[in-house]
Amino acid sequence: MKAADVIKAYKNGERNFQRLNLRGANFKEQDLSGADFSYCQLQSANFSQANLTNTKFIGVKAGLQKRWLILFLLVVLVLIIISSLFSALLGSIVSLIFESNLENKVSGWTGLITIIIFFIISFRKNLGGGVIFLAVAFAVAGAVAGAVAFAFAVAGAGAGAVAFAFAVAGAGAVAFAFAGAVALTLFACYLGYRTLKDEMRDPWLRKIVIAFAAMGGTSFYKATVTDADFTGATLKNVNFNRAILTRTCFKDTVKLNLARPGNTLLEKPIVRDLLINPSSGEEKDLSKANLRGAYLKEANLQRANLKNADISGATFEYANLSSANLTEVNAVYTNFNSAYLTGACLENWNIDTTTKLDNVDCQYVYLLNNEKERQPSSGDFKTGEFTKLFEEVFDTVNLIFENGIDWKAFIETMKTVQVENEDTPLEVSSIENKGDGVFVVKVKVPPDADKEKIHQEFEENYQLKLQAVEAKYKALLDAKENEISSYHRENANMMEITKILASRPINIETKAMNNSPDNSTNITTGDINNTGNLNIGKIIKDVNNTIDNISESDNNENEQLKTSLKELMQAIETENELDDEEKAGAANNVKTIAKASQKPEDEGLQKKATRAVKLLETLAKGLKPANKLYTACQSILPQIVTFLGITL
Repeated sequence: MKAADVIKAYKNGERNFQRLNLRGANFKEQDLSGADFSYCQLQSANFSQANLTNTKFIGVKAGLQKRWLILFLLVVLVLIIISSLFSALLGSIVSLIFESNLENKVSGWTGLITIIIFFIISFRKNLGGGVIFLAVAFAVAGAVAGAVAFAFAVAGAGAGAVAFAFAVAGAGAVAFAFAGAVALTLFACYLGYRTLKDEMRDPWLRKIVIAFAAMGGTSFYKATVTDADFTGATLKNVNFNRAILTRTCFKDTVKLNLARPGNTLLEKPIVRDLLINPSSGEEKDLSKANLRGAYLKEANLQRANLKNADISGATFEYANLSSANLTEVNAVYTNFNSAYLTGACLENWNIDTTTKLDNVDCQYVYLLNNEKERQPSSGDFKTGEFTKLFEEVFDTVNLIFENGIDWKAFIETMKTVQVENEDTPLEVSSIENKGDGVFVVKVKVPPDADKEKIHQEFEENYQLKLQAVEAKYKALLDAKENEISSYHRENANMMEITKILASRPINIETKAMNNSPDNSTNITTGDINNTGNLNIGKIIKDVNNTIDNISESDNNENEQLKTSLKELMQAIETENELDDEEKAGAANNVKTIAKASQKPEDEGLQKKATRAVKLLETLAKGLKPANKLYTACQSILPQIVTFLGITL
């Protein structure tokens, strides 16, 4: 079946394409999501940039077509021919040790010793930079023609001769040249085998070899292979470079180590082996591993070390993570549904509302390393308690206050943020005192709420409310200080007032008639009326009288000032946000301004008027913009400043 037929059938709704021969088929940039290619022959098929989400590739045969294998063998043959010329040169150089000429003997022994040292270093460590051509030529032959051992052995021998020939030049005996070529061939075969078998040996060389061999193989370059299934597939010479492998199943795949991984999670052998055999993860060290989007359903990761690993988007459904170290893992979008987490360490693990914890089987966990901070402190979690515990973290916004909490500003902020978020219900779930004035308030929000937005708006609004409250407190404090100062000035004349009162007649009237309901005694001293309550009405009247006493002017400026001050007093008197004490303080400030307007030459009064304007301005800032006093201050105070000619 041809690729065009598959694409047409797919568009018509067909999804079952099992057991087809699709060698060399081109599906580049096609949408084949949800299709089933199980047990197909996919050698050299091209799925580059295709959408293969939820596509099945169970048991497929991928890799190179025979035509590509033949092509690579021809390349190997060319290398053999070229390298055979230098193999003879190598043997000739070493054969100089049998010459009678001393200089030739020295050259021969030098060549032999150099070869021996090269063999030892290559055997014990890895190939050096001076033999790159040797390694590439041999390993390419070995990777492309794994079944043709003789071909890649000879190619390796020839390539080795090339590398050495560039270092030493000369000519020599044909017989010894053949012996040297055979020795180098056998050694090159061994090194090539070690390079392909041991991935930690010459990794740079291995990448080159596998990338070259995958050029004609099955390609998933830049393909979206999310949630695809390659169970039991043969994936030699497959190109996964830059593919999206989120939750892709590679269980029981064959020769995945010979596929080109690119920068995907298949790059590291320890991760790749775990994906192939998920039951092999017990006690493995996967710290700092890239497991992003890894498919590890039913994996055995008991006592595994996953510290600092990136497991975001990975699947651990039904996985055994008991006693595993999950310290500081990134578990955003991770699926732990029905996983076993008893005894796991969850210190500083990064989870959010996208982390799935449904039906987790967990008796207890540790919140610190070395089995510290057990949760619960005693006993075990009941069914569902573990999930509920961490879901509370999901639905909570943590607010940190470093210098205590102003509860008036806090409550007003809660109301404001709730309104700004379409009446989203906000509830304080706990308040923690961390000491040194630091408090952590946990606010419960709905699961679908934008916690980041709420947190940001809360911080911004709290600072504004706090500034307003502090300004209001400052205005009240300054008003009190002003009243105290006024009292001190008035008290200075108390002795004189006492003398005046002493000279006035005192009338005492006692009503004690039998049928009179009034059995009181009235003591009247001049015109003094003493009361224990604040008479705001009298204070307002007194200030208005002071305003009325402002003298008239030719240009009607004083009349305008009187009108403005009357409006300001009206706003103060009717402002519901102020109590009587606050109204009294504000009224006294207006009185100070009225007095200063009558004596513009008095510098002391002008300074007091300046201060009074500032206090009124500060008081207004503590109110909402919709308040009448706020509006009045915004329009009237600038007029007063201009009239008095003062500078704030």
